[in-house]
Amino acid sequence: MTSVAERLMYELVNRRKATVTDVASALDISRPALSKVLNGRAELSVELALKIETTFGLDAHKLLFAQLEEQIANARRHGHHLPVLRPTP
Repeated sequence: MTSVAERLMYELVNRRKATVTDVASALDISRPALSKVLNGRAELSVELALKIETTFGLDAHKLLFAQLEEQIANARRHGHHLPVLRPTP
């Protein structure tokens, strides 16, 4: 399974033969901020997803949905389950 960070690294940097600095400049964000997202150390924000969609044509909804699926899978893997709420009589 490819993570959102890996997909972004491929689509924005590797496929375009660009540098992280070039991509960050095109998105009008700092290189360290973009680097954190591309390395999986920071979550993709809605604002950044929309900038990526506008600038590079990647669907923001699909990126954010994939990130949400990753978060759910990680929570399940690490045993972070919400308690079952039962109706009171």
